[in-house]
Amino acid sequence: MPGQIKIDDGSGNYTVLTNGGSLGSDKTITIPNETATLATTTATDLGGLVKLAEAENISAATDITFDSFVNNTLYNSYQIIWNNLTSGNDNVNMRIYFRNSSSDITGTYRKSYWRAAMDTTTSGFVANSNDTNFHTVPIGFGTGTYENHRGLMTLYSNVGEFSNSDVIHANYTMYGRNQTPDLFFAEVGTTLETSTALEGIKFQFASGTISADSIYVYGVRK
Repeated sequence: MPGQIKIDDGSGNYTVLTNGGSLGSDKTITIPNETATLATTTATDLGGLVKLAEAENISAATDITFDSFVNNTLYNSYQIIWNNLTSGNDNVNMRIYFRNSSSDITGTYRKSYWRAAMDTTTSGFVANSNDTNFHTVPIGFGTGTYENHRGLMTLYSNVGEFSNSDVIHANYTMYGRNQTPDLFFAEVGTTLETSTALEGIKFQFASGTISADSIYVYGVRK
């Protein structure tokens, strides 16, 4: 896209860069909350979503865990994106655990959801459901070709400015092919009433190993 880069000397005087080569290696561009070198930036804080953690090319792990990324002073919620999660065992469900420090937060994980099949007539709503000590993802996993899942979660803490009576809650949208194999799309919500502060999250199957192309954790800046 054509355009110009202007450098202000602080007094309203601008230097216009006519091409990328006009900017020497010792120059930086200041972006809100972070300074990064042009064209070779490794900046992760660009003002809105801030990448806090990532895991890529995970193969046959016991679990995928992200601890200590929660900072309620800086962020009002968290976005978690997973791509091509697969199971080492056939016909199992994935479990999601809220975490404090290096421990799972126990209690009653309440949930409701709807799911719609894309290639069968199996669709519907489920309410007033719960799991003990973890949340169970309502679409099963298999080990066949393309039997993987993708999803986007919004996660909310139970402490800080945006707390809600000691409730951790999350909602996520996901697509997956289960062990049948049938294609599903689902919208899921889960909550856990607890005074134990949310600090992290864990993904694990009921049995067997977990693999994934990638999982990214972002903070949503206040």
